[in-house]
Amino acid sequence: MATSKTNIQTIDGYVIRISPYKESDAMVTVLTGDGVRSFSARGIEKPTSKNFASVRQLSYSRFSLNVSASGGASLKEGIPITYVDGKNDFARLAAISFISELTQKMIEGEEHKAKFALLDGAIKALNSDFDPLTICLVYFAGLLNVEGCGPNIDECAVCGEKHNIVGFAFKDGGFLCQQHLESEYYRKTSRELKIIRYAFMVGPENYTRIAFEKKECISLIKEMADHLETLTNTKLNSLLLLSKA
Repeated sequence: MATSKTNIQTIDGYVIRISPYKESDAMVTVLTGDGVRSFSARGIEKPTSKNFASVRQLSYSRFSLNVSASGGASLKEGIPITYVDGKNDFARLAAISFISELTQKMIEGEEHKAKFALLDGAIKALNSDFDPLTICLVYFAGLLNVEGCGPNIDECAVCGEKHNIVGFAFKDGGFLCQQHLESEYYRKTSRELKIIRYAFMVGPENYTRIAFEKKECISLIKEMADHLETLTNTKLNSLLLLSKA
């Protein structure tokens, strides 16, 4: 009688999705620097499971996997390395929820190394006590850039004019000069334009350089969310919670 052979593989990554099935088992999805990996985890939903701590949402853990000849993988052992601490802070907890949902909905496709770097920077920034709403803003902007749907922030998206920039609209491609500002609704103050430019320029290693006010962050995040929904029909349910932070 033939027996199936398995080998052991080890991966390090962030837990981005836990999908329960049966009574206490789950499928776990992890983002690594090389891509997205999913595996089954038996009994993982039980608090008494030895691997329970390693699969907390957005935790960074090392997983040893039993991989079958057909490519299916199951968890052998999980060792937590770092995790996001909400610290009983509502704004931070709301940011964790938002980043988690955003990651799940924008993780498909390619450019996994870039997405991993963005998430890694966001989690480290959250654990450094930096402003959580600014982190959400910069992380969202980074993901839009990686997906190729970030705005033109160097010149008027319509005519290429670099001066007299007075507005911004995702539907028009980004910055707008006075001549191509179709509606006063899209007019922005000088500070708002600088915040937009900063959010879409800063790299994951510089998340904690500048913090913005809550209303400034939420306003731009809502514009990004509308842009994402227009492009992909993806609605971010955690945005309401973030708005109340």
